[in-house]
Amino acid sequence: MSGWDIDAESVFATLSYVGSKVGGEDGTGGLVGDSTTVGEKITYAEQCASSYPITKALGEFGENCGPILQAMVARGASCVTGCSDAVAAYLDGDTEMAARAQEQAGHADLDGFCI
Repeated sequence: MSGWDIDAESVFATLSYVGSKVGGEDGTGGLVGDSTTVGEKITYAEQCASSYPITKALGEFGENCGPILQAMVARGASCVTGCSDAVAAYLDGDTEMAARAQEQAGHADLDGFCI
């Protein structure tokens, strides 16, 4: 831990960029928004299909894809939060807390998903 030399400004700039890719500035863009759009497009395709086998296949795809996208969002948000917490603790001089935050980064309740 004593060997850490963090450029906090660069880290927070990177976290801001990554956060925008996960949830956008308002929490509805990025991957979160893309996930919503995928669901909407699947529903629209099901309505347009006029074919039971295609509608069923699209529905099954959505059922399988949705939880995976949610897990990706949860993991991304956890990484950004954990890294931010670790750097903040480092800046406060609490290297033990920084180590714990770093250790927890990327851990999210994924309901059995492992991505």
